[in-house]
Amino acid sequence: MEKQEHQPKEEQAEPDGMLYHYTDQAGLFGILQSGEIWATHFRFLNDLSERQGALDLFLQIDRMLAGDSQMSPAYWEAVRESLKMLGQLVDAYFVSFSEDDPASDSSGDRLSQWRGYALSRQGFSLGFDAESLRSSADRLTQELKLATLLLPCVYDNESKESAAREIIRKHSDALAQIANERVKMKTLESERMIDSPNWKREFKELQSSFLAFSSSFKHFGFQEENEWRFVAYFVSGVSNIESVHFRDGAFGRTPYIKLPLRLKDQHSPLRRIVVGPSPNKEQIAVSLGLELTKMGITGIEVAPSKIPYRNW
Repeated sequence: MEKQEHQPKEEQAEPDGMLYHYTDQAGLFGILQSGEIWATHFRFLNDLSERQGALDLFLQIDRMLAGDSQMSPAYWEAVRESLKMLGQLVDAYFVSFSEDDPASDSSGDRLSQWRGYALSRQGFSLGFDAESLRSSADRLTQELKLATLLLPCVYDNESKESAAREIIRKHSDALAQIANERVKMKTLESERMIDSPNWKREFKELQSSFLAFSSSFKHFGFQEENEWRFVAYFVSGVSNIESVHFRDGAFGRTPYIKLPLRLKDQHSPLRRIVVGPSPNKEQIAVSLGLELTKMGITGIEVAPSKIPYRNW
């Protein structure tokens, strides 16, 4: 499949094992019955500061490095203003997963996650094969005009700053070279530099890098979750409104998009379901296995939690 122009070209990381999505019973059967998982608009996530924090750090590093660039301050100010606008306008939608050590007994079975996402109700974690999940997501690119990413969250400040420096140095050097070449050739007035094809192409690469960086940005207080994110955004920069749906949520009417999982296909990304801690987890696992068979969803391992926690 041909890659969309906004799709980041940086090589994407790969998780070591399966990725788990924790939810309650209503969430589980919503996914199983519809064959879809919902990606929520980034402005309706729990940590409202994520995108702004990424932008603030990005612009802070940018100002520190601007003096090393041969590009004029006026050009850099145009870059900054465009990035600020990008952070406000791009509609990105997230699905959260948690990565566990595949050799660990706690894979898909962490008490902190049950407490955080089952909300004192019967919980389930759905284990997805990352490669198949990425393949399923790639099919959306043409169907809904979406670009997709699957990436780990970055929590520590040193790693965030290092990533921001690398992105800015790489693209500022390229933009400065383009600007200098155009000025020397005198083929375009300097104030119209941002309209040149080479400049536009490189700036789109910078925008894509910033999108990936800001989507992985997470406060260190959440690091125990070891989160990976499936990120989808509309390549036009504006949502295809017919693909956006709304549900009642903690922060009001919440926009989301539906991501098909093709659960009845042979190559479905869903591979495992863990039944969360409860006095009846073994019975629930048996019942769930029968229900999956009746739905025509096969090849799914169903396992009760190993955590001896009986009451919420």
